[in-house]
Amino acid sequence: MRVIRSAIVGTTLVAGAISVAPGAQAAQASHPAAASACQIRLYRPEVRRAQIAATVWAPGCKGWIRVELQRHRSWGWQGIKKLEFYGPGPKTLYKGCKSGNTFTYRLVGSVFSGGSGTSPERRGTC
Repeated sequence: MRVIRSAIVGTTLVAGAISVAPGAQAAQASHPAAASACQIRLYRPEVRRAQIAATVWAPGCKGWIRVELQRHRSWGWQGIKKLEFYGPGPKTLYKGCKSGNTFTYRLVGSVFSGGSGTSPERRGTC
């Protein structure tokens, strides 16, 4: 499995419906319940020549996590690829795309024990 690492532009999700900004982890670590909670980091999707790649990282999670890659259409957001996995570790979703297509992409994630979040959006052409 190949992991894509982009600049630290992502969303951190803490189980229990608390969404934390990337720069706010020092404040979060001072709260003992939040420090031991499952966190997932949703990174901005990467647009490449023939595919879209979106990475999620779940350090310390011992539960089920669901992520969905979406693209923006005229009627709203359309899910194009889903992944469910158990436990920690980085996972990357890959979705092929046709040359010349331009869309805005995002990654939506949720922890089965509660909480959800959305990555920053990326507009790109394959």
